[in-house]
Amino acid sequence: MRRQARPAKKTAPTADNRTPASRLSAFIAEPGPERKSRMFSRIRQDVDDTPGPWIQAARALHVSGDIDTDVYWYLATIFVEAIVYRLSAVDPDLVRISDEMVAIEAAHGLSEFESFLVSKGPREWRELSAAWDRRSLALKVAYLRAHDADDVAHAMEVDHELVAQRAEAGRQQFWPEEAEPSPFFPPQHLQ
Repeated sequence: MRRQARPAKKTAPTADNRTPASRLSAFIAEPGPERKSRMFSRIRQDVDDTPGPWIQAARALHVSGDIDTDVYWYLATIFVEAIVYRLSAVDPDLVRISDEMVAIEAAHGLSEFESFLVSKGPREWRELSAAWDRRSLALKVAYLRAHDADDVAHAMEVDHELVAQRAEAGRQQFWPEEAEPSPFFPPQHLQ
């Protein structure tokens, strides 16, 4: 996966004071696709600041039988991605890797907002991209374990493709008519 841009200014959290479990339950039960999409956008804004309680809420809904494994893995993977986004500006390894990648991009004439396709970059850039992926995975796995999602963490370590497939199946339960790829899993041509 490609490295992420460093975080921009945070948006204010929503004014919804319900617990993550209550909000996820309402989101899951919402029949209207437009309202469901708005609800999920607001949830994701709040997840950016504190993904842990949201991961734990998704797990609790899974354990209680309110959501299946595919939906649980979709929510957990979407929520844990927020930690990498946040840490991309402060984790020393991610900052170093990003800076080195940007330097290579600049040396090849790419602008600040341009990058290589993962499979098309120079060898040293691809190696850095792979290092970013390894560090990102380690951060996600550690965060998932710290928030009682050992099953998803283990699956990410053992078979990331399976997690991607199951999470995509979970996404399809909410938005089956969408033809575009999930924001968490890039199209295959970018791999």
